[in-house]
Amino acid sequence: MGKLINLNGDADKNKTLQKILEQLDTLKDELAELLSASEDTDSAGMDALTEALDALEDAAELIDEVLD
Repeated sequence: MGKLINLNGDADKNKTLQKILEQLDTLKDELAELLSASEDTDSAGMDALTEALDALEDAAELIDEVLD
């Protein structure tokens, strides 16, 4: 996370937000696959990962609203 994003200009902003949205979708898919394939019995760990997935979904929805 060492990269700063310059949000100057609407076209650049939308392009950057679209890129972030695509990356969030990739992360959501990978985390969902990990959760479904996991045989981890640590329910606290699974709960934390599920909350992380929910947070990624919320972030993607908010970015999608900004883009619309």
